[in-house]
This record gives sequence, C-alpha cells and structure tokens, in this order.
Amino acid sequence: MAASYRARCIVLAKTKLGEADLILTIVAKGARKPGNKRFGARLEPFSVVELQLYPGRSLDTITEARCEATNDACRQDLDKSAACSLMAELTAKATAEGEAGERMFPMLAAALQSIGQAPSEQALLIAEAFCVKALALLGVRPALRSCAVCGGPLEGSAVFDLTAGGCLCAACAGASGGSLDPAVIPWIDALLGLTFAQLSQVEGAPCLPLLGFAESWAREHLGIGLKAAGFLRASLA
Repeated sequence: MAASYRARCIVLAKTKLGEADLILTIVAKGARKPGNKRFGARLEPFSVVELQLYPGRSLDTITEARCEATNDACRQDLDKSAACSLMAELTAKATAEGEAGERMFPMLAAALQSIGQAPSEQALLIAEAFCVKALALLGVRPALRSCAVCGGPLEGSAVFDLTAGGCLCAACAGASGGSLDPAVIPWIDALLGLTFAQLSQVEGAPCLPLLGFAESWAREHLGIGLKAAGFLRASLA
C-alpha cells in the first residue's frame, strides 16, 4: 500500500469535480494534481500551502491542508489577479512533476508575494518578469549581450531575432530588420536582472510590448500558448 506524503505547494488553479469535490492544479516538490473534498477555503488559487496527500491511480487525495500564505491581495484586485493568472498558466504548462516545478516554486512564491505588496499598476510588469525569468530557468534565455548565432560582440543598434534566440551581430543579421523593437531590448535585460521588489518601483515600462515578447518567446521556444495574455492585452488596449 502506498504511503501518504507531505508537499509544500502553490495552488495554480482549481476546477469543480461534481458537487462536493475539487481538482487542484499545483506546483510542488514531487506532488501531482490532487483531488480535494474538505479544504476548499484553504486552497484558493495563488495560495501557498502544505498538504498531506495519499497517492491514487491518477489523482492524489488531500487528507490535511495547512495554509502558509493566503496571498489574498492577489485575488482581490482584478489587475493583480490577471497578472497572477498569467504566471500560474505558464507554470502549469511549462512544468511537469519533478525538477522543473521544484526550481520554479521559490520564484513563483516570491513573485506572488511581490505582486500582493506592490501597487496594482506594477503587477503586470512583475508577472512579465516572472515569465521571462522562468523561461530562462527552463533553458530558453534570450541572448542580449552577444550574438545568438556566432557568439560575437554586438555593435551599434541591436537586431533581435525571435527564432534565432536573441540579438544578432551585423554580420549574422544581414538585411534582417529583426522581430522586436530595439527599444524593448534593454527592458528585457532589466526583467532578467532586477528583483521583483525592484521592479515594483520601476515606472514607464512598455508593458504591452513586453507582454507580446513573453508570449511570443514562450510559444516559439517551448510551444506554449498563454491564454491569459489575451485578456491582459485587451485590458491594456
């Protein structure tokens, strides 16, 4: 008989199963998607919880739940909720059981905390930073300081090629005009280099182009489509 186990988790989404049960999508160390009967109030999206689970054939069952961080502010504000949904969708689609989820867990927890504490207007920038950082963590970091093709130095105005994986030197770019506004490139570098807390203080960021970049980068290099990005784009229009 399989033994129960404990897992520290972040709830990404929840779906009703019948009248009394829920199916949770979570990211955790070694945990799968568990079914839930009694702990709905403690298992809202974006909350950080410690669960006791019992393995099942396809869904594990929660037998105990303790909430570590409710992240209520992430759900009570529409802008913050939409931004967190983008992060949750990317996490759910980009990770499977095991190592990838374990590595992304602390980053997602930090981003949720920062969004909860930041002004609403900064939520999207933090979410975009999470997406770019998470994709870099998963092995698809854009080349911004050397040529993505030959590795050589970049001179003059950079040309960014989405398919090639980043900036191109003049020789490799040829006549290509690139697939990204050059003015956005330093902002991508900032998303990668600054902490979430620092980004909560940044003003004037081109959020719509950065959202387009994060969405296109995820689709091009991991084959992931982000539905939440469509809602966010409409809200910015």
